[in-house]
Amino acid sequence: MKIIIRVLTFSTVILFLSACFDKRQRPEKVAITNDIVKDVHDILFDNEVLADIMDSIKVDPKAEEIYKKFQLGMQANQEWFLEEARKLNPGEQMKYDARFGVTEDEYKYILDSQKNIALLSTGKESIKFIEEPDEFGFISQGKLQIFNQIKIDLKNNVVIIGNETLKYKGVSDITDANNAFQSKWKAHSWQLTEPSDSTLEKTADLTHMTGKRYTFHIGVLEKTKKRFMKVKGTVLENGRKTLDFEIPIEF
Repeated sequence: MKIIIRVLTFSTVILFLSACFDKRQRPEKVAITNDIVKDVHDILFDNEVLADIMDSIKVDPKAEEIYKKFQLGMQANQEWFLEEARKLNPGEQMKYDARFGVTEDEYKYILDSQKNIALLSTGKESIKFIEEPDEFGFISQGKLQIFNQIKIDLKNNVVIIGNETLKYKGVSDITDANNAFQSKWKAHSWQLTEPSDSTLEKTADLTHMTGKRYTFHIGVLEKTKKRFMKVKGTVLENGRKTLDFEIPIEF
């Protein structure tokens, strides 16, 4: 009986000391502010979560068939299409042209259908958040193995994916719910683009371009209040994709 009492007493002391030394408190509300360090700590407060892997999309079957024809039209007129795309301002849609390979009504249909595209979960996977001084890393498996290569360096305000270093781009504030998350959202965003966007604008031949683009977002969905991360990477060599992935997760 004395041994049991001692064990219980020792366990109680350990729990008490743990409570005293662990000064972290669960945030009442997780939101994106101008305080990057606090926001990242709030979002990654839990040591481990079971995340939804949102790497599939729900698409209108009719729009999908039209889009297949549209892709053939783009491939047949690739140089013209890329040249016209370069002239667009951010968020601006290309005007209809018969070289798209679809009718004007079909083109309008696929533009309208983009508002109804929604991300779908293809399963769940556990992911651990590894906190070190001024840094967060991750441990996971399966489809989320890419996160094992990601570090959020809060001291230098960069995100490292493998050998690539992404610079901070600011807060992404999406105020239109007509997007793949089907919700307004805010996130801290990091990006690497080589060659730079300004160089791309001056590039005459994009069909044989060599370059890479990585993005990383960590934020909150307004509709569900869920936290999310999204990592995307594309590498081109002479116009051919040698790497192309996009993994959004919600938790």
